[in-house]
Amino acid sequence: MRALSKVNKQAGKFGKNLAENFAENLTKNLAESFAKNPGEKGMVTPFVAVAICIVIFLTGLVVQFSLSAAKIGQLQNTADLAALAGAQIVQNTGDSAAACQKVQELVAVAECSCRIAEEKVVVALEVDPPFLGWGRKITARAVAGPVAE
Repeated sequence: MRALSKVNKQAGKFGKNLAENFAENLTKNLAESFAKNPGEKGMVTPFVAVAICIVIFLTGLVVQFSLSAAKIGQLQNTADLAALAGAQIVQNTGDSAAACQKVQELVAVAECSCRIAEEKVVVALEVDPPFLGWGRKITARAVAGPVAE
């Protein structure tokens, strides 16, 4: 029992000396490092500021692409429905001018071109990009009419 207690005392002294030496060396090394490079204090701030700017820019790009994708789908659906409505008018009345007029009425959200070719209604729509006007114009095209057998 005495031997174990003697070993514990020696281990305690060794651990205490080790911890004191480590703390002393650490503070000494840090003090030397700051003395050699005094201008490097606070250098994290510019890096964080640049990183935040990059994150904001990338978030804007993601928003731009997602809004554009949604707008493309919406515009294509509008073109499809307008072409179907025009084709139905052409099939029922045979009046191509009335069909294009109806297409123009239905598509008030975009620049629209309508033409009739061989009893088929061809509709082309074009709108500006949805977010801050970045990028190219968004276009959609649809053709509707009787199917040749």
